Amino acid sequence: LESATEFIVLTRIEAGRVSRIRTFTPDCNLDSGGMPVVWLQNVTPDDSVAWLTTLVLASPDTGEGRDRVGKTAMTAIALHNAPAADRALETFVAPARPDWLRSDTAFWLGSTRGEPGVRLLTRMLAQDPSDKVREKVTFGLSVSKVPAALTTLIATARDDRNTRVRSQ
Repeated sequence: LESATEFIVLTRIEAGRVSRIRTFTPDCNLDSGGMPVVWLQNVTPDDSVAWLTTLVLASPDTGEGRDRVGKTAMTAIALHNAPAADRALETFVAPARPDWLRSDTAFWLGSTRGEPGVRLLTRMLAQDPSDKVREKVTFGLSVSKVPAALTTLIATARDDRNTRVRSQ
């Protein structure tokens, strides 16, 4: 089976605010449960990434808003096959961003972003101030299919300054 080359982002808006985001492939049967659906077409990847980025950055650090909006918006960004997605994900791993965002982004960098993702994960291992985030970075590298990811993991297991990160 071949992977889908496009996907759909569904957003639930309640009381004028985004309350949930979900992604689907075009071949999924969708049931709106009787709720009205407004279908936007011809949205460019750059516009989609820009809008989703605002939702990620406005997301609270805990709770349902983070899980149903922030995390899923970040996942949707990672699924975009566009340079804008790489740029957005890079902003999410800046040391000033919350640990949850840096940790979750690390997984998607490894699983969806290829060589640019591995380069960014390697930089995170060297520079991120949180050992817990750096542990998550090792998992992101472990799911990558890029050969350099394995090289970085081996070097980390041998040389990282933190024993927990080395053990990952």
